[in-house]
Amino acid sequence: MRYRIFQVSPSGNYRGVHRLGPSYNELADETEAWNRAWHEYVYKYGEMIPEKNEAITLFEIFRSRDPNFELVGIEKATSEAGTGVIGYDVASNCWHSMLSWQPPISWSVIQKQSKLGPLFSLIEKYFVPKLNNVGLFSIFDVAEHFCEVIKTVERLEPGTWPDEFDAEVLAIFKLNLE
Repeated sequence: MRYRIFQVSPSGNYRGVHRLGPSYNELADETEAWNRAWHEYVYKYGEMIPEKNEAITLFEIFRSRDPNFELVGIEKATSEAGTGVIGYDVASNCWHSMLSWQPPISWSVIQKQSKLGPLFSLIEKYFVPKLNNVGLFSIFDVAEHFCEVIKTVERLEPGTWPDEFDAEVLAIFKLNLE
């Protein structure tokens, strides 16, 4: 499992991997704890911390100044993940999520721009109702099916998704830090 620190959106409608994390504080000295933690998070770990204790340490520094952060665990899913999973995201490189494009606006734009527009309409009508209250799939098999459909669309119409887009199903875990 790897760990990432994200800002919680005010609406809370999407809690997958395509969210903002902490940013450098330009108003503070670079030796201030926040900026040192940010530098470590970005440059040492590439925003993917491999060890839970280190993730918690950095998370606590950011959260001490801004309570709108959360620490999540992420792992590639190959089956139902079990306890603590808040849902399944479909993303490339643990960043570019297909679920962060919250419908109807984003999908409708793709539908109009693509010769596969009717297929996108079908994808939206079938999969969007299966998203949970945080914009992720609750069931691994549904997420896996969505991932396969997205890959099929790319084979039918190359260039539909960003370059080097290699979708995979990711389990997103809420960490109990109490």
